[in-house]
Amino acid sequence: MNSSEAAAYLGITTKTLYKWKRQAKSHQGFLIFNGTAVRFRYRQTGVAGQGRILFEMKWLDELKNAMECRYTKQPVSRTKPLNNISVSLGVPPS
Repeated sequence: MNSSEAAAYLGITTKTLYKWKRQAKSHQGFLIFNGTAVRFRYRQTGVAGQGRILFEMKWLDELKNAMECRYTKQPVSRTKPLNNISVSLGVPPS
């Protein structure tokens, strides 16, 4: 699958896909989504890798699963907000 089709499948722009490719190159070939490290896999056609970038469907599915948000509910803090402010808040008297 070429880069524009892969980006459409993931629901992102082609520009974002190329940005992720640069980020993965600087992180030893891995992207990190929600604490999950996913290897950035692609093939490049042409002489000496100067052609199109192609992606495998299996890797795109793996990346799409890693992109899904799995947030856990944070515990409610019982502390008073702004507890280190000792002056009254508001507009100062004129």
